[in-house]
Amino acid sequence: MKKLRKSIALILAVATLCLLLASCGKSKTQGSGNSEVSATDQTNSAEDDSSKLSKDYRSGELQIEGEIVTLPMKMSDFMKSGWIVKYSSLEDGEMLEAKANDAGVWINYASLTLEKGEAKASLIVNNYTNQDIAVEDGYISEIDIEKCDVVIPGDFELGKATFDEIKAQWGKADYSSENKTGSSLSYYVDPDAEKTYKYFLSFDENNILESVKLENDNIDPSIASERKLDLINLDALQEIESKNSFEVEILSFEYSGNNNATIKIKNNTGEKITDVIILAVGYQENGELKGINSMFGGNYNAYNSDKYVKVVGLNKIGAGEILETSIPCSSVSGIKGIVYSYEDINGENVVNPVADEWVNNVQQ
Repeated sequence: MKKLRKSIALILAVATLCLLLASCGKSKTQGSGNSEVSATDQTNSAEDDSSKLSKDYRSGELQIEGEIVTLPMKMSDFMKSGWIVKYSSLEDGEMLEAKANDAGVWINYASLTLEKGEAKASLIVNNYTNQDIAVEDGYISEIDIEKCDVVIPGDFELGKATFDEIKAQWGKADYSSENKTGSSLSYYVDPDAEKTYKYFLSFDENNILESVKLENDNIDPSIASERKLDLINLDALQEIESKNSFEVEILSFEYSGNNNATIKIKNNTGEKITDVIILAVGYQENGELKGINSMFGGNYNAYNSDKYVKVVGLNKIGAGEILETSIPCSSVSGIKGIVYSYEDINGENVVNPVADEWVNNVQQ
């Protein structure tokens, strides 16, 4: 009997121990589960924070129909949400050409107006490359938007936020105007920074935010890196120049700083000549071709359509004379040039027979 009671007691003890262990295991599992939920919540919270519009206007952000927008932005990405082009400064099918400005920076733009229902967006779309592109492949550097679901930093909504509310949070504007028919605020963000954002806020007669314009004219390095470099073909040009026996020769042609180049030319014709035309190209240290400014002497347009070769016109050079002069030129590492033509004492135009070959071999 005693043995039976001991056996029953032992069985009960073991059962109790198993229940306790099971309970502990369940408790640990639940605790682990709660910990995992907490980590997930934290992750979701972090993602939510990253997708929210900044409260600081220095972020250069806009929220358009729930999407965060910063500039520059590829136009094709902007149009994915259903915007339709209603006006373009380009003709149908016309490419956004590659053009260099006077400083040799590749930039060209088109103006467009897009609509989506009642909403309207006016855009400046840039081609930062040295290749002709479709406008959809360009980058928006300026957007002026109205009658749309737009929120600006600080959670200020288009059509609801007031002049005083925005100014109170954003602080003193770089430009401000107030009148009975409408007011405006302009804020410029870090003018010396890589991305220089500008906000232009317009308000109606009730001082309600009516339209928002955001600009960023600086070239994003990642966009500039998309450029396909056009390289000068120095070997080919030197070979052509070695067989150039034209009687008017360039002795030297160098960038002299301060947006000027110095050219030295010798007249070996034995007579006075006029209207000397020189073709020139500039290039950088890495060999990239670069447009340069030019001084035009007379109406010479033989190569004006070429995006690199520039026409330089000089008035006259005496017989046997060496002429040294300066011409406007944007900053370049090197310059190559060739005399294209001159007018002799009888008024005849004499053309260098290797000039066309030289032009055709400028680019690799």
